[in-house]
Amino acid sequence: VVSMLLTLKVAKLADQNIDPSHFVPGSPEYQKLNFEASHAVSTLFGYSPLSDAYRGAVVNRIYFIANRMVINSTVHLSESEVRGSLRHHVEHAVATAISNRENRLGTSQLYVNGPLSALVEVEDLNECGDKGLNDCSEHAICDNLFGTFQCKCKPGYTDKFQGDPKNEGRICSGI
Repeated sequence: VVSMLLTLKVAKLADQNIDPSHFVPGSPEYQKLNFEASHAVSTLFGYSPLSDAYRGAVVNRIYFIANRMVINSTVHLSESEVRGSLRHHVEHAVATAISNRENRLGTSQLYVNGPLSALVEVEDLNECGDKGLNDCSEHAICDNLFGTFQCKCKPGYTDKFQGDPKNEGRICSGI
């Protein structure tokens, strides 16, 4: 699975501009925006060229910049379905999905001003920065790559899965 951070800028909820002053945690407006943001991210890729690769997403944070709602999320894609420049593929897929839905984010009630103005950033999720995001052995070095990571046993340890790129560095035994 390939994971990356996706940041989207939102213009409207249905036909209304989003008012940041209504974004008070616990309020009905907050709950509706939170629901719509999760729904937008989870359904967006179904309308894109990466629909078969989509494996899930989670909204990390919602915030406002200059009266525009911004959704920061983590998206998971099947590694076997994604080839070439990952960042380019995701940017193209998001723009295509938004264009196909006439500026609507998936099947949510959230809209953007246009496919190109919606995408703020596609960036790498650093799986090596959080032990909960990688399964490297405690005796391995985690190497962060765009969208994924690799594990390699430290010097002085043997790798049970040496030569198997999908499993290297998961079980490292002392020599």
